Amino acid sequence: MGTWPGAEPDEFEVERQRLEAEIAAAKARIAAARRRAADRDTELRAELIASQELVAEMERQHEMALARVREAAQAEVKRVLTDARRRVAGDPARETAQGPSEVDYAE
Repeated sequence: MGTWPGAEPDEFEVERQRLEAEIAAAKARIAAARRRAADRDTELRAELIASQELVAEMERQHEMALARVREAAQAEVKRVLTDARRRVAGDPARETAQGPSEVDYAE
């Protein structure tokens, strides 16, 4: 192995040690950056999971609200149809409670 012109063997060792120290420092920075990236990824995944759970809960509540609205609408339709059938049939109990029917279907 040749030597640099005018370089003493000690200078080579000093330069080698300096370069090895720079390489070690660079590897340490890389490792730290990878740890920070992994931590950030973990935080982002946790945030994503929390957001997905929140959206799922909101969707569940929305579906429950829709079901309540549908049930209420069906109950109202049933009530209206029952009322109409009673009026058509001339239900005396209904007429007493509501007063005489405005439309006389018997004629």
